[in-house]
Amino acid sequence: MKRKARRYLGLAFFALAGLGVVWGVTQPMPYVIISPGPAYNVISELEGSVLITVSGVPLADNPGTLDMLTVSIGGTPQSQPGALDVVGAYLSSDQSVEPMEEFYPYDENLDEVIRADRKDFTDSIDSAIYVAKKHLAPKISQAMKVDVNLEDVGGPSAGMMLTLGIIDKASPESLTGGKYIAGTGTIDKHGNVGAIGGIRFKLISAQRAGDKFFLAPKENCSEVVGNIPRGLKVFAVGNIDDALKILKVIASDGNLGKLPVCTDQ
Repeated sequence: MKRKARRYLGLAFFALAGLGVVWGVTQPMPYVIISPGPAYNVISELEGSVLITVSGVPLADNPGTLDMLTVSIGGTPQSQPGALDVVGAYLSSDQSVEPMEEFYPYDENLDEVIRADRKDFTDSIDSAIYVAKKHLAPKISQAMKVDVNLEDVGGPSAGMMLTLGIIDKASPESLTGGKYIAGTGTIDKHGNVGAIGGIRFKLISAQRAGDKFFLAPKENCSEVVGNIPRGLKVFAVGNIDDALKILKVIASDGNLGKLPVCTDQ
């Protein structure tokens, strides 16, 4: 009887231990999981909808891509990832685990965070339109109207690519020369390109989208060095004029070796 009792106690212990493990790995954790998000070609369509609509002027149907890149953030205060997902992301080379409060501060609710991100995006659209008009012929900039149709995207990091997309659509000459180009960076009304978050993941997103060239803010260069995926050439950009000069060389198959790149200096 004693042996049977010990055996049953042993089985019960292992069963409880197993239940404990299952319980532990399914518990929500106060972290978010960061990973590469989708790429959006701002001079093309998404599911039949034109991302940037320019009206009032003759439009160019230029080839190539100008990919705006995103980062996916998995987890919210109301829907936290499980421990197993967090461990998997921590061990992954193309994901990152960050504290929840860095993205959802304790003094703000989820709706406030979403509204702030969306406002940053609409502000970047306004700056992109303003800067693009300054780089187009006066007759075109005065006549054209611009509408950006992209839902579920927030933050200011699309500013530079939106600016380039508007210029490309309103210009008879292609900015890309048919090349596959991606980029990221904020834009202010002086045309300056600013740093963004998650550039390591955006580099991966560009590679996955098939892009061959990447325009990165100079302020992000320290994060770019050592994280460039194979087959992707990255150039450093300080303002929209830098970006246009780089695109001109890429589009014309010019000397890429003379273009500014990120270094570890």
